[in-house]
Amino acid sequence: MVEFLQEEYLLIENDVHERTITCRLAHRLSKEFPHHYVDVEYNRYFSQPKKLSGRRIFPDIVVHKRNEQNANILAIEIKKNKNNIPNRERERLIFFTKKPTSEYNIRYCVGLYLNFNTGKKRANSIPLIKGEVFANGGHENKLSEELNNELRKRINNIR
Repeated sequence: MVEFLQEEYLLIENDVHERTITCRLAHRLSKEFPHHYVDVEYNRYFSQPKKLSGRRIFPDIVVHKRNEQNANILAIEIKKNKNNIPNRERERLIFFTKKPTSEYNIRYCVGLYLNFNTGKKRANSIPLIKGEVFANGGHENKLSEELNNELRKRINNIR
């Protein structure tokens, strides 16, 4: 993540659209997961659309093997300039990481919510990025705290 932020800092500073940040992060992740696909807004489980409460859902980024069960590694939802994780993203990440059912078996090992604080006027007291980790159908408080502490330590010298 630190390397991504170093390479793409101007995107964050110039407050580009969330889709641009998502695409660049997916490109970076494809280098980290050479034996998996890293797809943006991939909305299929085999040939069926992914749905939550009857509505189609499009995860921002997924790391997976297409058309293989038990090969879903990571689902990522990305937002910009949010103080708290929006309920819709929270519901999606819980859904993506919960235990499979007979109805739907798309479980990802880890769900990750990333909030990028963008723009040149961003106060130095506001973190450049904040993350929330989900696993086993729930929010992982300890992992989220550890992730954010590590990000803060490593990112301070990027500004």
